[in-house]
Amino acid sequence: MSSPSSSPNNARANLQASESTVIESAMSSATANSLPLLLFTCGAVSALTLKSPGFAKATGPSSRTAMAIMPPFFYWGLSSELEVIRGKREASWDLHNKSSSSPNVVPTSTPSPVATKDLSTVLPPSSTPYVAPVPTHVTPSEYLSEFGTKVQIVSGPTLSLHHKISNFLSANPFEVLLGVGVPTALVILKGQSGNKEIKASQMIMHTRVMGQGVAVTLLLSLMGFKAAVDYFGRFVTQEEADELVGDERRRRGKWVEDMERNARLEMERREGGIKRMKEMVKKRKEKKGEKGD
Repeated sequence: MSSPSSSPNNARANLQASESTVIESAMSSATANSLPLLLFTCGAVSALTLKSPGFAKATGPSSRTAMAIMPPFFYWGLSSELEVIRGKREASWDLHNKSSSSPNVVPTSTPSPVATKDLSTVLPPSSTPYVAPVPTHVTPSEYLSEFGTKVQIVSGPTLSLHHKISNFLSANPFEVLLGVGVPTALVILKGQSGNKEIKASQMIMHTRVMGQGVAVTLLLSLMGFKAAVDYFGRFVTQEEADELVGDERRRRGKWVEDMERNARLEMERREGGIKRMKEMVKKRKEKKGEKGD
């Protein structure tokens, strides 16, 4: 059995390994899913260029390239981010289940003799909900990190404005991208429309180039910022951290209660099977005795 001090380190190492695997899997899955869309957009743009003189005249090489590349690129970013979120949630839940069955989770009462004899892992029924204990050698942030919830506890009863902004940006990167990118593109388009010396196609091209640059820069910045917050943890107050710890303890307690119930049902099923087998053996012996007489 590992020492108590090594448990958080092992859990954090497992969590980091799981996150690395999730990210690699998400990138591979997003790339595989984006390739068919890339082939479709390239084929569609090529067909329009060859078959439609108006399309070929209104667009240039850069705009056609953007039409072919940007939809798959956007889909790749969106699908990879959603896959990372889903994978991290599943990895956190798996780690939670493994940690719930660790030596830190102990029953609140003594197992019954029948359970100890027939099924050593059976825990007795409890009249009150079981709440998992918090090891005294770890802080709330370390305790939560064992289950995939990384936080940074700040002093004071409430979060500062920059802490709230940081949490919002990391939790809603695509909403921020759309909320900033779309108005920026409209502002650029309005500014270009005031220039009477350029054609409409040039105005659209200038808007696209500048808007695309803003969107890509903003997207990379948001993804980098989100990765940093995911690594270090979002900001919470001490009261919020205590609430998160309480929620985690109740979840672990619920898992233990489910384990107790399933174990009791399994024990009852086994006892019922043994009882039926004994009755069958008894009946066979009685039939053999009657035939012997």
